[in-house]
Amino acid sequence: GLFTIILLGETVASALHGLVHAPRLSSDTVVVSASGAAFGFLLWIGYYHHTRSAEGRKLDIEGDQHAILPWLLAHLPFYLGIAGASAGTIALASGHHITPGTVWMHTVAEGLAMAGLTTIGLASPANRFTMRRAALHFSLAALTPLAALLFPVYNATGVVMAVVGFAALQLAIGTWPAQPIRSQ
Repeated sequence: GLFTIILLGETVASALHGLVHAPRLSSDTVVVSASGAAFGFLLWIGYYHHTRSAEGRKLDIEGDQHAILPWLLAHLPFYLGIAGASAGTIALASGHHITPGTVWMHTVAEGLAMAGLTTIGLASPANRFTMRRAALHFSLAALTPLAALLFPVYNATGVVMAVVGFAALQLAIGTWPAQPIRSQ
């Protein structure tokens, strides 16, 4: 609940921090910062709308105390991904010491956040994911770090825009209606 809101808010704070601490304001700095904030908003929509993770949970202490454990553990990669993506946004937007490692860390963190979001959706009591759809979500999350390979290291704008595109595609796939399973 509260910790998730704080971390998702850090994506916006990191975008602003990157803008403020950039040596000069350029179009690249603005695009990288805006993309970092957009990624945070996409995660926000995915978490609160698609996984329905903010809905109340009724837990029977006698029999279901372990039922919530997978849902709780599924938040770990999500939280680590948000924190890493926020740090990457600051580094890439400020333009200081952009290295292949910085770009790679940023894209891996965003992929981890996307995979964590899918895991939360699978572990949620209101699970609306089919395994086929979850596999597609995990594939997109796994492909996200490849955005670092698509663009030269110094082109942080291209990298973050590609990652936001992957996240938007993942969110769009989550809104497609599930196909009923037909028996033959």
